[in-house]
Amino acid sequence: MKGYISPVPFEELEKIRNDFWSSRIEGNPQIWEILHMICNDNSLTNEDINSYMKESCIVTYKGCINVTYDNKGYLYEIPNYCINDPLEYEEFKEKAPLIKENIEIKVRCFNNEENIKINNYQLIKDLKVNIKNNDGFKKKYILDNMRLFFGGKELLDNKEIWSYNIQNDSVVQMLATPLKIKIGENKNLKLKVLSGITLDNDEEMDKKEHENDEADNLQETFTEQNKLLIKVNK
Repeated sequence: MKGYISPVPFEELEKIRNDFWSSRIEGNPQIWEILHMICNDNSLTNEDINSYMKESCIVTYKGCINVTYDNKGYLYEIPNYCINDPLEYEEFKEKAPLIKENIEIKVRCFNNEENIKINNYQLIKDLKVNIKNNDGFKKKYILDNMRLFFGGKELLDNKEIWSYNIQNDSVVQMLATPLKIKIGENKNLKLKVLSGITLDNDEEMDKKEHENDEADNLQETFTEQNKLLIKVNK
């Protein structure tokens, strides 16, 4: 098969490959598992591969594993980037900017936007640290597992800011979980809702349980009285 040049870095290529293999729903799942193994296990010899193909009744189109069929006629197409590693990575040809400079990036999450200052030579993981230290975001989101996106690409931790062509006033999209409830650390827990309402677990839960018990008792009394009235009327 012809070689190719990858337009994305190794880490992103691996993610694209994993997304491809995990999203296969057409055809036979077992056939996909075998094809996945053949394409990823470099320890397999040609004899091993031919044996797996024969036992699973997998037939190639013109001797190439990019397109195969099973014995029921299902078609299995595999892109070249899921079979071979690239000859080279195009991104490595990029030239770094001559000037290191401090820039201000707009980080947007849902309807919230905050300005974050950072140097264009710092890493994406440094940008995430700055975001975690931002008071506006800390009060609204769980930031431990945040994901950042720019220009349709997810930003990888070990890449420098400039490598994604992020400049002053660029808008970076953030994916994070909204923070709705905070839980105290002591045993007498308090639930703090963003609206400002504070409930004490011990007192409020006992109060609610008592109210529920009273409602149940009233319902039982009402039911018994109805039964008695029906019996008298008869």
